Amino acid sequence: MHKSSILLASLVLSALPAVAQTPADSITSAPDSIPDQKLGELVVTAERGWFEDGKANFIPTKREKQFSNSPASLIDAMHLPMLDVKDGTIGTIDGKSVSIFIDGVPADDIDMKSFVSKDVKRVEYIVNPTDPRFNGAERVINFIMVKYLVGGATNLYGFYGYPGNHVSGTVSSKLVYKKMTYGILLDGSRTNVTGNKNIGEFRYNDIYYAGKLYDEIAEQKYENYSWEFDDFVFAVNARYNTTNFWMRHTFSLNDEGLDETFDGTSTWSENLFDSEHTWRDSRSSDLSPQINGTYNYQIHPKLHLSAGWTYLHSDKHATQNSIFGQAPEIYNSTDENIDKFTFGVRPTFNPNRFLTFQISMDYALTDYLTAYAGTSDARMNLRNQTVKADFTGYWRPSGKFSLLLRPGLTSTLMKIGDVSRSQVDPTFDTSVNWQISRRLSFTAYSYYRITSPSSQQSNSAPVQLTPLLWTVGNPYLKNTDHTYYSASLSYLPSNWLNIGLSYGLSHVKNLIVDLHEAAPAEMGGLLSSNINAPDYNSHYFNLNINARFLDNRLNFRFRPRYEHEHCGVGYFRNLDEIGFHASGEFSFGDFRFELEYRSPSKYLGDSGMSKSFRKSDLNATLTFSRGNLYIRAQVGDFFHRYSWTRTLYRSPNYNYDSSEALRSFGRRFSLSFTYTFGWGKKVDQNIDISSGAGVESSVRK
Repeated sequence: MHKSSILLASLVLSALPAVAQTPADSITSAPDSIPDQKLGELVVTAERGWFEDGKANFIPTKREKQFSNSPASLIDAMHLPMLDVKDGTIGTIDGKSVSIFIDGVPADDIDMKSFVSKDVKRVEYIVNPTDPRFNGAERVINFIMVKYLVGGATNLYGFYGYPGNHVSGTVSSKLVYKKMTYGILLDGSRTNVTGNKNIGEFRYNDIYYAGKLYDEIAEQKYENYSWEFDDFVFAVNARYNTTNFWMRHTFSLNDEGLDETFDGTSTWSENLFDSEHTWRDSRSSDLSPQINGTYNYQIHPKLHLSAGWTYLHSDKHATQNSIFGQAPEIYNSTDENIDKFTFGVRPTFNPNRFLTFQISMDYALTDYLTAYAGTSDARMNLRNQTVKADFTGYWRPSGKFSLLLRPGLTSTLMKIGDVSRSQVDPTFDTSVNWQISRRLSFTAYSYYRITSPSSQQSNSAPVQLTPLLWTVGNPYLKNTDHTYYSASLSYLPSNWLNIGLSYGLSHVKNLIVDLHEAAPAEMGGLLSSNINAPDYNSHYFNLNINARFLDNRLNFRFRPRYEHEHCGVGYFRNLDEIGFHASGEFSFGDFRFELEYRSPSKYLGDSGMSKSFRKSDLNATLTFSRGNLYIRAQVGDFFHRYSWTRTLYRSPNYNYDSSEALRSFGRRFSLSFTYTFGWGKKVDQNIDISSGAGVESSVRK
């Protein structure tokens, strides 16, 4: 063979992998489907989405990566059939959460904020993955990134929103040197909102006040409320990584404060408080240092071990003052110290390519020490321990079919003062994933879960919030049982069209809800506490249609939804809702314009004691992106001055019809920017440091 022929063949072969990774929108005049061209084991295809080996694989186009600056915005721009993005959070179209991974490593809050979309090569969506790196997660998005070597990267992010005067900024940086990766994060935000409204008619029936029994007390309320929220996060970490082992240790410090004020008028029947003026002010602060470690070790090609632990301390302080007309001022103060420790371990065994077995064991211990002053002078000691263990078996007779079975046990022990409650409950998960073809996939899923009462729901210290309202927890609550079934189809008929369809059925037993009852005469007013409600059932249908035109510059999305709810108690027993979410995007050069509409919605709450309605929402967004700079401007809900939610509540002693302006105003404007710069030889842009896990307070509000 002539040397020129050999050279020509080498050039052709070296170019093929690059063609295989070329985004679909960069192939000019390509038809919707190009047959696979095979050369040995190399497959060249123009498809941007396909099902293979238990995964849904998607290649983001250059334009999709250009107009995104986070995992959520990239998934939103890709318009995938099985996923949805709402309020910056990625979930499935049936409303279930997903776990985010980057190159098989769990992504934390800072990975999400420091994400560099242009480095994404492929997006994988996996239901019940057998890969031990995913730690038994049920639904996983794994971003496959460009591999980097030695160097550093810094990400700058800023945001401003009005009304609300919300300002936030993030600086995250990392250094990669050989097998070590070091990260640092500074993240801060401030929100200062005034002028929100709360308007309603309230009726109290058969209650005592000042020793007198009232058949009915009526209230017409009009309040302005405002709040100021500050949050600061500092975090540093170090990660050691080899082929078979990686570990990460993180220290973080969270400091946040909230000041919320209600100032308005309340017109009472019988001029109950000799004045219409009402005022409430709540202030709280929370300082939370945390340290954690995670480990992954491949002991043998067939044996893998992952483990993790966390220790968190939280120092919370809160005060509340309330003035209702000429009634005596109500004052409450709480000081709370919380210590939380968690530990988990997951060995995974792969005896062959058809079977995978995993054992998961998790332990969590939380201690609360709370001191009350004001209307309650109590000292509460609360301890909550949870032990979870399950065994998972995966069977994959082929790359197109898999079956998962996961039986387990959950043990809870809660001690509140002298009251102890323990319970052991079984759990069970099962799923089937069938990739019918390269373009069609079917998934069926069911589970039985147990949820323990929270510390707030169980806290038995009575606290007076207003002259007519007390609150107290219930230490005798039962665990909530939740059974769920779902089935979904994902269809990718072509590069310009994909469709998702899902159905779900949910049954909840011992749902924990708030109940307002008449308080004893010596207390007066209402007593808000928690109970276990009778069964709650719901089922839904979701359809997700995504279409692309003009070489993917014009995109449309339409997502209709039907849901039926049935509650065992309450005035509102049944609800049927039909709604939809629609959007359209058009990109030109370095700009993209988007219109998004969400139809009005309604939903039941408190197991049928409340029914809420929310107005429609129409948003317009203009994005500019060039190089390392990303700028996004949005006008939100511009048909409404306020984003109102109306709620009807019905109970024997308390009824109301209230309209509240949500904390996100209508006709709101926001502007954000992201700028990323790096140095060295291909640095891994994702930053594996955590802003710290939160811990719930036991104090009722």
